[in-house]
Amino acid sequence: DALILGWMVLRYRRLIRRARENDYRLCLHCAYVLAGLADDGTCPECGNPYHLEKSRETWESQYRR
Repeated sequence: DALILGWMVLRYRRLIRRARENDYRLCLHCAYVLAGLADDGTCPECGNPYHLEKSRETWESQYRR
């Protein structure tokens, strides 16, 4: 159980670091980095539509400290 918990904490920290490094420009569905892409479009990784400003606001509200 401790090993699984440690793995989950590590994944969470990596996700937070990735979000911060990319100014919270990540796909809400798969966490693909959207930096450099159009403000609205389709995620090249998972195919879901995204709205960059909404994605940034959602990530920031959840993970910004």
